Amino acid sequence: MSWQLSAVGGGVIAVAYLAISVAVFAPLARSGQLLSNRLGTATGLIFFSCAVGHALHVVHLLPLPGAEAHDLHAVRDSWGWHDTFWALVTAAVAVYYWSLRRTYGALLGGGALFADLQEKEAALAANQELLAERTAALDALAVSEDRFRSAFADAPTGMALLSLTPGDLGRFVETNAALGRIVGHPPTRLRRTTVEDLSHPDDRAALRTAIEQLAAGELAHHLGQQRFRHADGAVVWADTSISVLRDGDGRPVHAVLQLVDVTGRREAEDQLAHHALHDGLTGLANRRLLADRLDQALTRARRRGTAVAVLFVDLDRFKTVNDSAGHTVGDALLRTAAQRLSAQLRAADCAARFGGDEFVVVCEDIGGDRELLVVAERLRDAMAAPFHVGSEQFTLGACIGIAVSARGQDSAEALLRDADLAMYEAKDRGRGSIVVFDGALRAALERRQRTEADLRAGITRDEMRLLYQPVVDTASGCLVGVEALVRWQHPTRGLLGPDAFIAVAEDTGLVVPLGEWVLQEACRQLAAWRRAGLDLTVAVNVSARQLADPQFPDLVAAVVTTSGVDPAAVCLELTETALLDATGATVATLRRLHAFGVRLALDDFGTGFSSLTFLKRFPIDVVKIDRSFVCDLVDDTSDAAIVAAVVTLGRSLGLQTVAEGVEHADQLTALRQLGCQLAQGYLFSAPTTAARVATLAVGHQPPASSGTVPSPRPTDRVGSGHPVA
Repeated sequence: MSWQLSAVGGGVIAVAYLAISVAVFAPLARSGQLLSNRLGTATGLIFFSCAVGHALHVVHLLPLPGAEAHDLHAVRDSWGWHDTFWALVTAAVAVYYWSLRRTYGALLGGGALFADLQEKEAALAANQELLAERTAALDALAVSEDRFRSAFADAPTGMALLSLTPGDLGRFVETNAALGRIVGHPPTRLRRTTVEDLSHPDDRAALRTAIEQLAAGELAHHLGQQRFRHADGAVVWADTSISVLRDGDGRPVHAVLQLVDVTGRREAEDQLAHHALHDGLTGLANRRLLADRLDQALTRARRRGTAVAVLFVDLDRFKTVNDSAGHTVGDALLRTAAQRLSAQLRAADCAARFGGDEFVVVCEDIGGDRELLVVAERLRDAMAAPFHVGSEQFTLGACIGIAVSARGQDSAEALLRDADLAMYEAKDRGRGSIVVFDGALRAALERRQRTEADLRAGITRDEMRLLYQPVVDTASGCLVGVEALVRWQHPTRGLLGPDAFIAVAEDTGLVVPLGEWVLQEACRQLAAWRRAGLDLTVAVNVSARQLADPQFPDLVAAVVTTSGVDPAAVCLELTETALLDATGATVATLRRLHAFGVRLALDDFGTGFSSLTFLKRFPIDVVKIDRSFVCDLVDDTSDAAIVAAVVTLGRSLGLQTVAEGVEHADQLTALRQLGCQLAQGYLFSAPTTAARVATLAVGHQPPASSGTVPSPRPTDRVGSGHPVA
């Protein structure tokens, strides 16, 4: 009976498990989760396999076709009550599971469990991904820290970690090797000090303030260029950057210091700035720096109610020495002059090279005119002492012009202009002169400026006129030539002599266009006389500025050729002053003129110190004896001896001699007896018009034998330094 109960129990179990598996598979199939819901599918398969296993067990106990009776009885006989009891208990459990088949189906096949499982799987996957990311981040952080430490330690930029805690403000926490090289201290030494201790004393306060602001949170970053002290005492310029590091609460705890050594660049910049503001030869301030210093001095003077003085110093004879001894010697002289100048000044004074051989000194807080003159005399005496260059010795000297600004009211430009004008007045008075600019010079300056403006306009408005003074053969009394003398027909001041405008023309350069006009007009008139059958020559005065122009020979050749006159009929008169500073280029210019065919005359011969040298050095054709020797020729044996010597010298050298300023008949007689060939002066005629010259030349009249002619008109030269154009 036991096997029957076992068969029934096994059947019940098989049916129950089958029903459960169907209850699980059905909702999975309906929702399409057979493949995706692995838990439900696996549970269904377990129940289904159990159902199959129990069904096969029941089959072994039933008399089915084909089964051996003997085997079947053996199985049945071997089935005990304990097997039957276990089969019934299992059937009861199966029935209980069968009663829960719908719950199983809903639980295992429903979407809720599946969704929950999916969420858990997703959460698990997310956790795994997060864990992987955190692991990667930790690895990257470790790599980054290694790289940072490597970069920090090996960086060419000096780097350090500074403390921002109140009791340890600015102390080095960690430093790299580059910082040690920049400041010359090892890391162990740096960690016992602060960044403030290494800074330059003049920059220490600013750095301290910046660090305090960083520690207080008032500043997030500090940038600047400042100085630090190297261990050997040298100054190190560095581009400085300090950044704040904060803790989790945002409080500044550390700062990162970065130093880039820019000492070489800073020194180069300083050197460039020095070159831009100082004279490369003497090291003194140049014009740009002088203007700035003078502006600052005037500003201080206005604020303090004091005076500023400008001393314009011009070296005497420098150009002559420079041209004769060479530029190397000239440069050495200028350097020595600058040193002497600086040695005589107070600490507050400023010396500058204005250009060429001109220097300017700015003096503040001058106590009075006497103190100012003492300073000027010290400068003059310093320049008067002999200069030694190698084995050679040179004597120069200086002229000084002074301008004073009362309470700093004048502009820098006006002060320099006034001092320059005073310096030129000093040069006119003679070497070593000192002139202080005053009201009289200011009035002269204003007149000079008006004259310059009027003269510039007068040249373009054809206001210039030429008069001619006859030159007479002393033997025959015939008129053989003229000297062209310029006059100015001023629209308001009338006819002006050269003493009213030639000096201005020389200083401003207007003598160049004026001289060109004189040459053209004289050659034009000479051509007209020659066409009228008058065999005359014309002499034209030439200035130093004209001779300095290398194109001047070409201009003369063009004018003479265009006018159609014989070059030999044109004589260019040169003063000793114009030739005093003649250079090699000047000599070349004179030789080109002589080669072209025009004659060259040395005017005012005997008044200078180099007359005989000029006769040897330059291609001179005519010597004009200065009127100062002719004036007392009859009564002064010395003058007579000088004139006789000049005439004899001219005859020996094959030169014509012309006596100037002949005003008395006895002077003409004496000149004729001494053998002087030509003469000119008021005895024959005052400077006159071209028409009057033609009348005199046609008449071939001998000079009058009466005594003295009327008083001569003013001289046609403004001193020896200003030839008439």
